[in-house]
Amino acid sequence: MKLMFASLFILFSYLIVSCDTTELPNNKALTIKLEDVSCTEVWIQFSSTNLPLPNNLTLLINDQPKGTINLTTADTLLYIDSLLPNQSYTFQVSNIYNAESSILSNKVTATTLDTTSHNFTWQTFEFGNLTNVSRLFDVAIIDGNNIWAVGEVYMNDSLGNPDPSLYNLIKWNGTQWKPERVYFKNSQGQLFLAPMKSIFAFNENDVWIGLDQIIHWDGTTYKSIELSDAVFPSWINKIWGTSSKDLYIVGSGGNIAHYNGSSWTKLESGTSLILANIAVYNQKEIHICGLNMATVEVLLLNLITVLILVLW
Repeated sequence: MKLMFASLFILFSYLIVSCDTTELPNNKALTIKLEDVSCTEVWIQFSSTNLPLPNNLTLLINDQPKGTINLTTADTLLYIDSLLPNQSYTFQVSNIYNAESSILSNKVTATTLDTTSHNFTWQTFEFGNLTNVSRLFDVAIIDGNNIWAVGEVYMNDSLGNPDPSLYNLIKWNGTQWKPERVYFKNSQGQLFLAPMKSIFAFNENDVWIGLDQIIHWDGTTYKSIELSDAVFPSWINKIWGTSSKDLYIVGSGGNIAHYNGSSWTKLESGTSLILANIAVYNQKEIHICGLNMATVEVLLLNLITVLILVLW
């Protein structure tokens, strides 16, 4: 009898546990973030957590379903076009598993840009005196109150006489331009004042300036970086990069070099012409253009995994 009672107790306990219908917490999630906006287009970064793939999502614009998204990866970039200029929109993404439950992302709001009449108003600023030739070669706009222009500018001293020492950097603070002299310091501790040829800014605390060497502003100090002739024996005509660990510089003599955050590497271009500028189609294709001043010969380099030379 005691054995039968124990068996019934175990069976009853098992049935209680088996009938517990409490579901595990739902840890599935949808998240969206506004990346960019134009007059008629919006780019939204989408992320999902623990969603089965592939999956169909519903895009909601102003709380109204406007289309279906076929999700094949957990993270993707949504491109939405055919919007109206100067209009505010709310965006949300929904995933319906069954009639009783659904998952909604957060809402993001975007206002499309207005169209322009192209009636520009120009304001002219002039620098330098009439005694020497002053030139500005490049500019970096960090924001409307922080603009850096580089070159060589000769101005008068406090007595009104021509100052033989050049200014190589001019900064806009939102109300006025302020000239500065930035010196390059070599490994022997010698200081040099030279024209600046190029500039590229990631933010106000991460600015790269090209002479025939490199100067890096880290938000506190100007750090001089020496480039050996084996890597880059030229003035730096243009700088471009995705980060301070992925920088390209180009110059005369077909010189190209890349910085990976710790060291510089020379890239063979296959030409000895002047390389003047860099244009980027996307982060996988970098176009470098140049010219020969003697023959007015123009070239274009397409840097993908190798350099391809195309003569126009």
